[in-house]
Amino acid sequence: MSGAVLVHGGSVARRTALAHALRTASGLDVRVRVSSRAAEAVKCLADPAVVALFLVDAPHDADSVRAAAQARGMASRVYELEPRDAGDVVVSLTRTAMRAIDRP
Repeated sequence: MSGAVLVHGGSVARRTALAHALRTASGLDVRVRVSSRAAEAVKCLADPAVVALFLVDAPHDADSVRAAAQARGMASRVYELEPRDAGDVVVSLTRTAMRAIDRP
């Protein structure tokens, strides 16, 4: 199944690196959306294909973005990334989220 993930917050370089890791991951059929402002994130979360949200150092708007994701039933697939978390962590979490939605 195809899906989408949202990478929100952090620097442009960090979002780009995480998005690149997701786009190039072997066997992962996922679109990557990125946002730097809460309003952008909420619009992206309106896409029913979004299966996971990654929050990257977004202290000013993380709560409102998290609330929007939880309102869509994504509470268990909202991930706060630590500075040390690299692309492999995001790929692994995305695979887990994709498997969760593939189950009947």
